Amino acid sequence: FLPPIQRTFHETAALRPGQWTDDTQLALAIARSLVRKGAFDLADIAKEHAVELDRRHTRGWGDSTRIGIEELAAGRRQPGDAVLDPNAKGLGNGVAMKIAPLALFTSPFVTGQTVLGAFREFAFQTCELASLTHRDVCATTGAQRVGLVVQSVSAMSGTAQFRPAPIFFLPVLASCAQCVE
Repeated sequence: FLPPIQRTFHETAALRPGQWTDDTQLALAIARSLVRKGAFDLADIAKEHAVELDRRHTRGWGDSTRIGIEELAAGRRQPGDAVLDPNAKGLGNGVAMKIAPLALFTSPFVTGQTVLGAFREFAFQTCELASLTHRDVCATTGAQRVGLVVQSVSAMSGTAQFRPAPIFFLPVLASCAQCVE
């Protein structure tokens, strides 16, 4: 085996301690909206994204994210409408990397809903959130799966008895598929 080599991604090479990339920047934008509104409000989340775009600290923003938010900020489309620019072909992790606040906010251990009911709500809200910046369902389904893990881990922190059987995940993943059909 070769010795490990420290690699630095080009977007993070110039970061100093305490600085962050778009993943944290946009997760905080979502969290601010959820806390301020006390509910999922797509228009408010879009405004928070536009505020972050105006800060011009868009280090790491993918083309789909930047194009989608520019369209919204310019009034060329409304939140919930699909990204217009055909060059916004992002299949990446942009939605998944900012999804943790929404996953925690909609967790059944926060809302009191059943696990499946809470995840269905989260799955549909993730579809709406993804529409702000991504045209492809891969971004949505990836974020839904990351959100499921975040919700599961948050549940585990509250009890040592939480051990979901693999069969538990099948209806939840089916719910993801229904959202994107």
